[in-house]
Amino acid sequence: MNQTKSSVSNLKIGSAIALPVYTSVEAMQQLRCGRAYLNDLVRKGKVRVYKPTNRKTLYNRDDVLKVMGAPLNQRAYEQAAGIAAALAGEE
Repeated sequence: MNQTKSSVSNLKIGSAIALPVYTSVEAMQQLRCGRAYLNDLVRKGKVRVYKPTNRKTLYNRDDVLKVMGAPLNQRAYEQAAGIAAALAGEE
């Protein structure tokens, strides 16, 4: 019951709701990449961006984590797994 009361009190008019976001620096640190690659991800639609002001850019945390979990080159991983399986079969 207390959770419901507190969540309702957080939704008062004019109150800010915290979104799960990263700043530019945090997103670059999580992805271990530069600003240009981060902008490419936004342009490709893989990471959603929020711009509350002209100077501040916020990146959706779930999208950043999803990009981190996806292998960059799935075909290379499959080939490496096939090679490893073939080597394991030789022994």
